[in-house]
Formats: sequence, C-alpha cells, structure tokens
Amino acid sequence: MRHFIKRYGDGRNCLREGLPLRVNGRVNGELNGVRIDDQDLHCYVVTADGRTYTAISRIPSSLGWHMQGLVPVGTVISWLFALPREGAVNGFSLTGGVLNYTAEVSYPSSGDRATIQFMFKGMDVFDYLKADVTISGTVPPIPKGAKIKVEDNSQEFSHSQPGFISAQSRHSYEVEGSGSPPVVYSVQETIEWDGCLEESRRTMRHLASRNFIIYDDNEGIVRYAMTSSMSPLEGEADHCREVNCGPNGLCMVVEGGHKCDC
Repeated sequence: MRHFIKRYGDGRNCLREGLPLRVNGRVNGELNGVRIDDQDLHCYVVTADGRTYTAISRIPSSLGWHMQGLVPVGTVISWLFALPREGAVNGFSLTGGVLNYTAEVSYPSSGDRATIQFMFKGMDVFDYLKADVTISGTVPPIPKGAKIKVEDNSQEFSHSQPGFISAQSRHSYEVEGSGSPPVVYSVQETIEWDGCLEESRRTMRHLASRNFIIYDDNEGIVRYAMTSSMSPLEGEADHCREVNCGPNGLCMVVEGGHKCDC
C-alpha cells in the first residue's frame, strides 16, 4: 500500500502537513524615538494547531515595555499558518511564503501611529521561512513592569483581486492593574504577492485566541503568541461577494457591511 504525504502551499513552495516550522529574519526601524538596528526575529509555528510564537530580541527596556502594545506584530505569522476550517485556506497556501505585508496601526485616544512591514522571501535550504521587518512610528507608553491583556479577536481578510488581500479592524488591549480604560487601536492591513487570475477570491475570517504578549526585561525579548484559525465568510456575511467596485476599486469587508477603496 502506498502512503501519500500531505502537503500544503501554493504549488511552488509546499510544506509537509503537521510539521513545526521556524521563521527567521531581521528587524529594523525606529519606534518611540528608539532605533531598532538589525535585531533578531525568531518565530516558531506549531502548524498542527495554528499556534504561533513570535519573538524580537535585543530590545532595550526603554522600548520593550511599550512594544507590547504593537499587537499586530504577530498577526501576519498567524495568518500564514492559521488552522484552516470549513474549506478555508491559510496565507501560506495562497502565497507560498513569498509576500509583502503592511499594517498601519493607529491609536485614536493618544494620536499615536505605527507602521509594520514584513517582506517574506520564501523558504531557505533548511526549510526556514525568511523575513525582513521594518517598524516605524510611535505607540502609547506602557509602564515598566506592566503586562497587557488581549482578548480573542477576529479580522475579515478580503481577497479583492489576484495577489491582493486587505483587512480593516478595530481592537483593544488592557494594561493589567492600571485601572485605566482599554487602549483602542485600529489596523489597516494589506498583503501583496504574485497571484494568479484563477485564485478563488473569498473573504476569510481570521480568529486569534489565547493571545499572550510579554516583554522579558532580563533577556530583552518581546514575545507575541496566539492560536489562529481561518474560516470562510458565506452568504450575507461576505458583503464583498457580489459587489463591483469598478476597475480601480477594491472591496473590503468592514463591520456591518463593505467599503470600496481606490
């Protein structure tokens, strides 16, 4: 009897189902006036259950506590390897791990804004996914020694044209023990890759649960962990399914409906 090994990917880059995966890269930029120069990015992915662990090392305490509030740092890794449900596909199955991701994060109560950019370069000879990251802008301050709490949350990623996916969402986190109201932030995300015309363009709901974010002052590491799944929006829930935004427009599912962007 022949046994077939199940794999997933875009047909050019494929991975064996169920095997853990590592993502390595470098992080550069400037956040809250503190330079980030060629720091290490390490991610570990438990693909069997969609659990991702993302760590940025050699971050000084003058920045590390505040970086906890840059919650979307872990989003794109979890989108790539979310556990597919009900016929959905995760990001790696679409892109093969070669893509550009941008998140524009805004905090309306403080006026802070930050940008996160990932450039994924595919698998290396050791089957590690390689990525370069750039971070810029400002985030609200978080007191030294404080931890944050992030509830389960979801985003609707709209696949509006070949090789292009976008999402717009609004979330919050709490600084534990501060007595302050939750810090609300909005995220505008775009994902671009070398897509093909035959792609099935459906809106997918990305659910992130068991979120855990912490700064380890002793080791100088900011850690982001979450468990993610992906499921399709069907029928009336996918407001972009029957929408035509014109030749220069892109449809995006937003809370309670849709909007067309140029």
